Amino acid sequence: DSGIGILLFENFSKLTTSRLEKTIRHTIEKYEPRAKIANITVKAKEDENAYQIIITYIPDNDVQETNLEVYLERT
Repeated sequence: DSGIGILLFENFSKLTTSRLEKTIRHTIEKYEPRAKIANITVKAKEDENAYQIIITYIPDNDVQETNLEVYLERT
Protein backbone atom coordinates (compact mmCIF):
# COMPACT_ATOMS: atom_id res chain seq x y z
CA ASP A 1 0.00 0.00 0.00
CA SER A 2 1.33 3.40 -0.95
CA GLY A 3 -0.28 5.25 1.97
CA ILE A 4 -1.99 7.79 -0.27
CA GLY A 5 -5.47 6.80 0.95
CA ILE A 6 -4.52 7.46 4.56
CA LEU A 7 -3.18 10.92 3.70
CA LEU A 8 -6.49 11.90 2.10
CA PHE A 9 -8.11 11.76 5.55
CA GLU A 10 -5.51 13.94 7.25
CA ASN A 11 -6.29 17.59 7.95
CA PHE A 12 -5.57 19.94 5.05
CA SER A 13 -2.18 21.53 5.65
CA LYS A 14 1.10 22.30 3.90
CA LEU A 15 2.62 19.26 5.61
CA THR A 16 -0.08 16.92 4.27
CA THR A 17 0.28 18.42 0.78
CA SER A 18 4.04 17.89 0.89
CA ARG A 19 3.70 14.32 2.17
CA LEU A 20 1.16 13.56 -0.56
CA GLU A 21 3.52 14.86 -3.25
CA LYS A 22 6.43 12.80 -1.89
CA THR A 23 4.28 9.66 -1.61
CA ILE A 24 2.98 10.02 -5.17
CA ARG A 25 6.52 10.55 -6.47
CA HIS A 26 7.81 7.49 -4.61
CA THR A 27 4.91 5.33 -5.82
CA ILE A 28 5.42 6.30 -9.47
CA GLU A 29 9.19 5.74 -9.25
CA LYS A 30 8.61 2.32 -7.68
CA TYR A 31 5.80 1.01 -9.89
CA GLU A 32 6.30 2.90 -13.17
CA PRO A 33 10.03 3.33 -13.79
CA ARG A 34 9.39 4.09 -17.48
CA ALA A 35 8.12 7.55 -16.52
CA LYS A 36 10.67 10.23 -15.62
CA ILE A 37 8.89 12.69 -13.36
CA ALA A 38 9.49 16.34 -14.20
CA ASN A 39 7.07 17.85 -11.67
CA ILE A 40 4.21 17.01 -9.33
CA THR A 41 1.84 19.75 -8.22
CA VAL A 42 -0.59 19.09 -5.39
CA LYS A 43 -3.36 21.62 -4.73
CA ALA A 44 -5.72 21.25 -1.79
CA LYS A 45 -9.40 21.76 -2.66
CA GLU A 46 -10.74 22.02 0.88
CA ASP A 47 -14.26 23.01 -0.16
CA GLU A 48 -14.47 19.79 -2.20
CA ASN A 49 -12.59 17.58 0.32
CA ALA A 50 -10.18 16.68 -2.46
CA TYR A 51 -6.76 17.29 -3.94
CA GLN A 52 -5.98 18.27 -7.51
CA ILE A 53 -2.83 16.50 -8.67
CA ILE A 54 -0.92 17.50 -11.80
CA ILE A 55 1.89 15.15 -12.78
CA THR A 56 4.29 16.22 -15.52
CA TYR A 57 6.43 13.37 -16.79
CA ILE A 58 8.44 12.19 -19.78
CA PRO A 59 7.78 8.62 -20.99
CA ASP A 60 11.00 6.70 -21.61
CA ASN A 61 10.12 6.26 -25.30
CA ASP A 62 9.54 9.98 -25.92
CA VAL A 63 11.21 13.35 -25.45
CA GLN A 64 8.06 15.41 -24.95
CA GLU A 65 6.57 16.10 -21.52
CA THR A 66 3.10 14.78 -20.82
CA ASN A 67 0.66 16.11 -18.22
CA LEU A 68 -1.73 13.98 -16.23
CA GLU A 69 -4.33 15.70 -14.05
CA VAL A 70 -6.32 13.77 -11.46
CA TYR A 71 -8.54 14.52 -8.48
CA LEU A 72 -8.20 12.50 -5.31
CA GLU A 73 -11.26 12.62 -3.09
CA ARG A 74 -12.07 11.34 0.35
CA THR A 75 -14.59 8.54 -0.02
